[in-house]
Amino acid sequence: MRTDTSHQPEVADGAAVRAPFGDEVRHTVESAKAAAPTSKFLWLALYFVACALVLCRLPTAFAYAQTLITPKQRAEIGDPALQDLAVNVAVGGGVLLTVFVYACYVFVARALERRVFTASRPLGRGLRTGAFFPVVALCLVPPQLAALAFGMVDPTQGIVYYLYITAVALLVPALFRAHWRHLPSGRIIALYCCSLGLAALAAVG
Repeated sequence: MRTDTSHQPEVADGAAVRAPFGDEVRHTVESAKAAAPTSKFLWLALYFVACALVLCRLPTAFAYAQTLITPKQRAEIGDPALQDLAVNVAVGGGVLLTVFVYACYVFVARALERRVFTASRPLGRGLRTGAFFPVVALCLVPPQLAALAFGMVDPTQGIVYYLYITAVALLVPALFRAHWRHLPSGRIIALYCCSLGLAALAAVG
């Protein structure tokens, strides 16, 4: 016996069924990209530049690590090759830790831009920046450049450095005043607190 299908609704093909879901997924992805105040390229460029500056300072780090070995320790070790190995392990471990910490700075700053203050400013050529990218960039790159130029082992020493970090944390949000001047005072305070906290994290790290 044949079944009468003349009154049954036509079933759309697979492409038509999947189309709305494809549009929804695409809209979600595009919204996620639009929600990022700072361009991903800028974050990647900052991270690799900061890491490259750390690598450029390796000769100074090796020389400093050699001075930390006392004559008594050298006598106990005896073998110069073992001394060099100890120095290499110490410096290499420090570099790996620094690279990991820098990645944490980027992660925290991006999270703050997505959740605390989402405004951005165009930089041209399709690039844009949020409020916390300049904080991280100015806290990491200029001190590393100064350390490289003057042969310093640790650029985070001295009152001048901490005054500089504080100035960065307070002045960068002011560049976005047009975006937050109409916000509630609580949001503005949160912006400055996050900026100071992020700068302090970079300073103590």
